[in-house]
Amino acid sequence: MVRLFLIRHGETSWNRESRYISSIDLDLTEKGKAQVLALSKRLAGESISRVYSSPLRRARQTARAIAEPHGLRVKVLRDLREVDFGFWEGLTYGEIKGRYGDLIDRWSSDPTSVAIPGGESWLEVVERVREVFRKIFRENPESKVAVVTHGGVIKCMISNILDTDRLSLWKIRQDSASLTIVDLVEPDKGTLSLLNDTCHLGNL
Repeated sequence: MVRLFLIRHGETSWNRESRYISSIDLDLTEKGKAQVLALSKRLAGESISRVYSSPLRRARQTARAIAEPHGLRVKVLRDLREVDFGFWEGLTYGEIKGRYGDLIDRWSSDPTSVAIPGGESWLEVVERVREVFRKIFRENPESKVAVVTHGGVIKCMISNILDTDRLSLWKIRQDSASLTIVDLVEPDKGTLSLLNDTCHLGNL
């Protein structure tokens, strides 16, 4: 069995402003840095053997904090990057709705039926997330592994494990610096053991 500690990166300024963020490479805020330090302390006692990260700075900064107590180097995997939001990047939900009508509502209800303008198709996201987690599973038999990535990627992974790819996806909450745990017995078969836990954050 492979235990995956799925970690969403700490807060950025666009997270705080509820803006859609994918490829824009923002740093963590001071609050975000405090969040990941708290999560690092929580996981310091776990026997984590490897730490993977998205290539984006907010994830890499989070991953370094998680890896440090274990004396590990962070392995960056490009396919752990966030969903590409295309022309929606940097906009709030209200701004997107104002410019694109009900397109975002239809995408939220069924992402397979709508293409994000200038962005990534849902099938592309699903396939790359499946493949990157298959790779992680193969590389880490009988291990505990931390994977620092983004809300959309974690939601895809959870949906894959729960055998649901559409309507329930955006009903899964993923807070900044949250911890989700998945126990895999096969690359695409496992148990969701913990979801979006933030008890380590206290009043942060």
